[in-house]
Amino acid sequence: MPSPQHQLLTRVIPVIRRRSEVLDPEQVRRDVLARQAQADPSPPRRVARAFTVRRTERSGLPVFELAPRGADPVRTVLYLHGGGFVSGLDHFHWRYAARLARGLGVRVVLPAYPLTPTHTWRDALPGSSTCSSSSRSSRRRASW
Repeated sequence: MPSPQHQLLTRVIPVIRRRSEVLDPEQVRRDVLARQAQADPSPPRRVARAFTVRRTERSGLPVFELAPRGADPVRTVLYLHGGGFVSGLDHFHWRYAARLARGLGVRVVLPAYPLTPTHTWRDALPGSSTCSSSSRSSRRRASW
């Protein structure tokens, strides 16, 4: 049986989608850029208190590493968050990454890649692939 949240979302999403008809594409662009300018990719305080969070840069890209506090994980997960290259890291992504880190006992790498409409996927690819290759090269022998 579907959860109450699922039942609610199946009723709400169609209503929201009908209201989101684009009448002025330039206004949508301005709104997206304004949201991006106000966005803060930093972890929520709750996550920062419970986990070790380190911010670095790779290929000019801000990258966060998240690990359970006091742990030295052997394995690393590269988490390319959702958002369709329009929305950056938000508290939902951080909460999910924290659940991964704690539940799997891993380090989670979260790149804050460039977003559209000012960038394309080509801008995000070099930094994201650098995150992947450096995560692989820096890991110690893991027992899978």
